[in-house]
Amino acid sequence: MTFSDAEPSQDFIVPDSEIYVPLKECVQGLCSICDELICQLCAHCMSSATYFFLKQTFLEHFNRRNMKMLAINYDTEAPYTKEDHLLHIWRQSKCEEDVTWC
Repeated sequence: MTFSDAEPSQDFIVPDSEIYVPLKECVQGLCSICDELICQLCAHCMSSATYFFLKQTFLEHFNRRNMKMLAINYDTEAPYTKEDHLLHIWRQSKCEEDVTWC
């Protein structure tokens, strides 16, 4: 394999500030035990698996170009998994900070 055949690196540096969102539960100290699902988005409660999939989501958003994300209407359809639910909360929080996430 030559240098030109190599796939571009997807191991971009993503600042923690792009992953950790300022949820009121985290900021107000309501997640000291990390037992609530929403607490899994707080920096001190977040698992490495959750951090990884949020980093991948951020990179997909960053590299989307003119593409749009398909939005699931959680008002009519419940999230299927814990990760779906966390991603929904995380994207809502990102949307409050930056309209490109909406």
